[in-house]
Amino acid sequence: MDGLRASMLHASLAHAMTGVWVHCPVAQSVLHNELGVWRTRIIDLDEDFYRQIAARFEVMDVERDAFEALQAVGPAYKHLDQIFDKLCRLVHQRYAAVADWGVQGRIELMKSWVENPPYPDQAPLGALGSAACVPSRGRQADGPARVKLLLAPSLLGPPSWAAIPFLLCHELICHVNQAAPMDSGDPFAEGWMDLIAQRLHNRWIDSVFPWAPTFARRCASELSYITTQRGQHLPYLHSTTRATRMLGHHAAQLTEGALRVTRPARPMRSSRALEHLSLQLNRVSATVPQRWSFVVKIVRLLDRRPEQMRRSELEQRTRLRACLQQWATGEISAREVLFFS
Repeated sequence: MDGLRASMLHASLAHAMTGVWVHCPVAQSVLHNELGVWRTRIIDLDEDFYRQIAARFEVMDVERDAFEALQAVGPAYKHLDQIFDKLCRLVHQRYAAVADWGVQGRIELMKSWVENPPYPDQAPLGALGSAACVPSRGRQADGPARVKLLLAPSLLGPPSWAAIPFLLCHELICHVNQAAPMDSGDPFAEGWMDLIAQRLHNRWIDSVFPWAPTFARRCASELSYITTQRGQHLPYLHSTTRATRMLGHHAAQLTEGALRVTRPARPMRSSRALEHLSLQLNRVSATVPQRWSFVVKIVRLLDRRPEQMRRSELEQRTRLRACLQQWATGEISAREVLFFS
């Protein structure tokens, strides 16, 4: 079976099994094994594929809920466009409400498949079979913005399927509308804004993925955890991106704490203030080194006790907190926060 056909069938199977995956451990094991043999599977009709899965379910005596879910299987690729279009509208509205939306025209969703798993980690059952990116526009700088979704048939189980809204949220919130060059080593885009993407995903998922929103939140959290972990055998690019992601997450959380302290007399919640500030910062024209400098200064000035700091650093921290206070009261712009020093 070719990869495109396998990814479509596995996506449909994953969608059908999403609601029962957690409480059907035998079906999990069977499906994980069946997904891995997609290259050698021979089918004439799509229905033959599901009959083969049903036969394996019968032999392995899987849970009855899994059989019933399999009987309800239907084409799932159509849901991808619905999910993506809804997320595009939500992200557009959120940016337009507190910052600005710099994307012209409709954002295109590209679907592709890969033979090898997109992550170098040991995969939990049915997980790590989906990934996403914003491909370079190259010479077509004025062309439509695109998000590329990658599916690996061998791992495309329900957790991979349920994590897709989070992957799309990350690309749309962190990258499509950013006013800085694309760089996988940017701690602001990959880390700080990733935290914002997770929170917005969790807020929106009930309407975006109504089939199993709680499961989708759990899968997004698991994927986020996995893709911030580092090990000695990780390829350099993955290791670098994960290090910057952790740094950016930490800086955003420190800033949220500072906003809680410096908030005005009638404040919005610090979490919502961080969201507003972050979306505005992402739209400030800046270089990647300038973003790096900002994130590192946040950590250096907010993550240490006063006795660990020099006088000049204490003065800088005071200026930073004053800067956040002024932003919160509308006295200065996010650009002045980014370049506060």
